[in-house]
Amino acid sequence: MSTVSIRDLRTSFPKVEALLNAGEEVWISKRGKPFARIVLDTPPVEKPDFKARFGPGSKIHPVRTKSGKPLQDFLHWRQEER
Repeated sequence: MSTVSIRDLRTSFPKVEALLNAGEEVWISKRGKPFARIVLDTPPVEKPDFKARFGPGSKIHPVRTKSGKPLQDFLHWRQEER
């Protein structure tokens, strides 16, 4: 259990969020007296591992273009189509 002030909650919320994600219960104090409790009731959603998904060993590879600059090639193609 951790106790933080309202000021700490406003100025350093990422630290409070890290405590919640670690499974801790956080008490909010106002003028030195605890008045609220925050508990994360659902486990945090894990983010997908994009490096493993698109890394060297994956089956998905970026599209290669003629010049190696996809935006430039697209703009050139679009000009030709007009």
